[in-house]
Amino acid sequence: MEQYKAGAKEYRDLRDAYQKARTNILDKAKGDPEAVAEDLGNLLEPEAPPPPFILSEEPTLEGLQKSLLRGYPSQGLFSDEGGQFFGGHATKPENALKSVAGLSKLWDGAPISRTRASEGESSARYGCRLSTHLMIQPIVATEVLINPIMQGQGFLARFLIAWPESLAGTRFYRDADPTRDARLSRYWQRMARLLAQEPTKDVSGELTPPVLALEPAALAAWIEEHDAIERQLGQGGDLREIKPTAAKGAENLLRIAGVFAVVEGRETINHDLIERAARLVRWYLTEALRLANPSKIDTQLLQAQTLLDWLLSNQRHSFDARTLQREGPSCVRKSAKQRDCILAVLVERRWLSTADGKTFNLSPVATAATFATTLTTQGPDACDAAATACDTGNGSHRLSQPVATLSHQPQSETTGLVAEVAVVAAPAKYRGEI
Repeated sequence: MEQYKAGAKEYRDLRDAYQKARTNILDKAKGDPEAVAEDLGNLLEPEAPPPPFILSEEPTLEGLQKSLLRGYPSQGLFSDEGGQFFGGHATKPENALKSVAGLSKLWDGAPISRTRASEGESSARYGCRLSTHLMIQPIVATEVLINPIMQGQGFLARFLIAWPESLAGTRFYRDADPTRDARLSRYWQRMARLLAQEPTKDVSGELTPPVLALEPAALAAWIEEHDAIERQLGQGGDLREIKPTAAKGAENLLRIAGVFAVVEGRETINHDLIERAARLVRWYLTEALRLANPSKIDTQLLQAQTLLDWLLSNQRHSFDARTLQREGPSCVRKSAKQRDCILAVLVERRWLSTADGKTFNLSPVATAATFATTLTTQGPDACDAAATACDTGNGSHRLSQPVATLSHQPQSETTGLVAEVAVVAAPAKYRGEI
């Protein structure tokens, strides 16, 4: 900010000197327009420094476009209180369609073009980039996700939406120093280096980022993922109910792989980046399907619920994995691999804890709530015991519960897109590493 203030002062001084010199030339002009024009042309008009803002929380569409036109060509719409944006001027009924359409065009990479009657207000710029990350409360999310304009115009389909379970009841104090975590240190250092880099631009100031080419194996892997998604959009496909979101899945896959490549300092996109990005996209599509239609059953979640019920009914508050495979329910006795996958689901959702991947302890909150709706004892309008936003209000437009909710009514249909619990970089292992 201090650098901007110094630059702004220098600009004002140069602008005043320019205007004074221009006035002097015009005052001394003696009837020869070409000579006057030549003298004026020899003056160098100063350029104002770009505004020092790259982040915004609740902009109007016009304000955001103006910031991108006159400021930095790469900016972010970030907020941990997204209700400010969705409840602000930009999304009022009279502005909502214009706002979401304009933001959708930015996602598509379209140039910004403004034509206005006022002098100096019409302008255009190519190659601008906008990143968006909005966090909203469940009561706001419920209204946003069923908004007909945001759905019908395709605005929501461009987002990667996640509705995680509440951590209430598990956020116990831990004396931890994040600065001692080597992983966080590497991440912070890498982000600092990327932010310190000056983006590449052409002579007109437009962004010209380097091209990230796909290696042949990566291209083949991407085509396979693209076609797999496309098949599910056809007649009887599992993704038909979220067609707008799924139709953009393959493009989002490439965008995620590109982010991986930049963060890791790679000049091309190779096969492993496509695989990791594909795992994320599959997870997001499953999440979108869950939010759109809670009647799909995730078999692994159903098995995890069965195990949790068995542990509670048999008061197994502490146990080891090998004993569980001998004495537990049938779903964990089939194989060690399946047992580990089911345990991973419960650990991921904090119903179990383990220090060594061999001995597990039941969470204290597990006796008070379950992470999925009981299929046989609740009606179609009931909420699970760990419900939050579902507790109150009219249920006519109620979304599925954000706690890995299963179907209230058993069906034989499955999505084929089971959410993957493991970290994208490396699968979780239950042999001493979590």
